[in-house]
Parts: sequence; C-alpha cells; structure tokens
Amino acid sequence: KEHCEKAFHAVLVLKETGAFIGECSIHVLPGTSRNGNFVIAILPEHWGKGYATEASAFAVNHGFRWMALHRLSIDVYATNTAAVKLYTGLGFKKEGRRKEMWWYNGEWIDDYQLGLLDKEYWDRRSASS
Repeated sequence: KEHCEKAFHAVLVLKETGAFIGECSIHVLPGTSRNGNFVIAILPEHWGKGYATEASAFAVNHGFRWMALHRLSIDVYATNTAAVKLYTGLGFKKEGRRKEMWWYNGEWIDDYQLGLLDKEYWDRRSASS
C-alpha cells in the first residue's frame, strides 16, 4: 500500500469547553517504507483522566487505517509506567532501552523504544471483534 499522508497532527481539546489539553502527531520517516513515529503530550493537570488513551487509540488507528503505515514507533520515558502500560495495552512491544537518554528533573533517565507492526495491529483488531 502507498501511504496517503506524510504526517498527522491533532490538537487535543476538551469536548465540553474547547480548552487545549495537549497534542499528538505521527510523522512518516522519509525513505523508511511507511514507518511512522508517534508523539503525544498532555498537560499535567489532565493526566490520569483517559485522554491519552483515547487520543492514542485514535491516532494509532489513523496511522494504520488511513496512512497505511507498516510500522509505528514511540519512545517513552522508562519512569513513565502509566505510558508504558498504555502503549503495551495498545499492542506496542518493547524493542529497546536507551540508558540515560534524557536529562529530566535533575537526573538522567532511560527510555524505551516501543513498536507496533501493521500485521500485529490488524490481528489484534480481528481477535477482539
């Protein structure tokens, strides 16, 4: 399949008020045979309310259904156990750990590289229906 978009970007707002709460995006990596990198950021005061779950599920579906991606990747702070649980719950698998990758709150922290293939995504969808 050819991909129909090189990027996806969504501004996340509350349905009730229209207030900005974050954003997410997928960028197709040039020359990578339909590989995308997923990024999401939610304002801290909105963590733990399910917004990242809803936005991530939508974006992952968009990436495989409409962008026809072969692979989707995300990097996650190893200390962010909620995010690791969210993405593994969506089918992403840990593929690597980069030691002391980011300087955060006065210390070096590791990150995980997670990936999901189109076949894995579609297999999970058909198994759940």
